[in-house]
Amino acid sequence: MPLPDQIREEKLIGLAKPCFDPPPTGAEEKVLRDSASSLDQDLPEADAPRPPIRPEFVRWLATDSEVATYIDPKGLRVYAATIPGKLDLRECHVNPALTLFRCDFQSEINLEFAETEASTSLILRWPGAFVPSLLLFAARSFSSALSPRERFCCLAHRSRAFCIAPARS
Repeated sequence: MPLPDQIREEKLIGLAKPCFDPPPTGAEEKVLRDSASSLDQDLPEADAPRPPIRPEFVRWLATDSEVATYIDPKGLRVYAATIPGKLDLRECHVNPALTLFRCDFQSEINLEFAETEASTSLILRWPGAFVPSLLLFAARSFSSALSPRERFCCLAHRSRAFCIAPARS
C-alpha cells in the first residue's frame, strides 16, 4: 500500500475508535482500509461472505466532514457486507462518492432529501431479492427511500427518476 494510503488509513482508524463502542470490527476496518486506498480493490465474488457492518458506521463515514478528508477520491467503498439495520442518510450531505457493492441490507436505505456532489454506485441485495445491476447516481439530491418491503423501489432526482425493481425470488 502506498504511504499516503497508509497515512489515510491510520487517520481513519484513529477517528473511528473513540466514536464507536465496541470499536470497529475487522469488517469495518476493511471498509476503512478500502476507502483510504488509491488502489483498485478486487471485487468480491457473488457468493463471498458478507460480514455485518453497523449502519451507523457507514453513516458516520458518509457524512462526517473530517472523515471525508481521509477518504481517497475514489470514495467510501463497502464490498460484500451485511448492513443489519436501517441506513439512514435522510437529509444528510454525503461527502464522498459512495459505493455499496454486493451488500445485503436487512432494512431500508433512506436517501430521502440526501445531497451529494459525487457519484453513488449501488449493487444491492436484500434477503429474497437481488438487484443484479449497477446503478450510478450523479445526483445532487434524492427524494425517496429504498425499502426491502416494497416490490418496486424508486429514487427520484430532480426531474429524473431512478427505479430499482428487485428480481422475483
